[in-house]
Amino acid sequence: MPPNPNVGDATKLERTFTQEELSIIEDRTFTMEEVAEHNGADGKDAYVVVNDVVYDVSNIPSWVRGMHHGVKAGTDATDQFVNSTHDSKTLEKLTVVGGVEP
Repeated sequence: MPPNPNVGDATKLERTFTQEELSIIEDRTFTMEEVAEHNGADGKDAYVVVNDVVYDVSNIPSWVRGMHHGVKAGTDATDQFVNSTHDSKTLEKLTVVGGVEP
């Protein structure tokens, strides 16, 4: 089977945000410590960071209990996303809840 072309493709991080998403990213910023609190454990929301954007993955069945293919909620999953088989449209399906403080 040929290798998946999405694995290692950093261009899938380049996505277009709606005006509403851009406002959310600008208006709501998280520290990584705050993101870590949203780890999906004990009924908490599950957030992940990809390319300095915070996404809510709580309602995605594959993120049950805050874990998806070894990736933990509450963390920066940028490298794992780039090295996954997911394509560029995956991020567009997730709910944007903020940005990461510089």
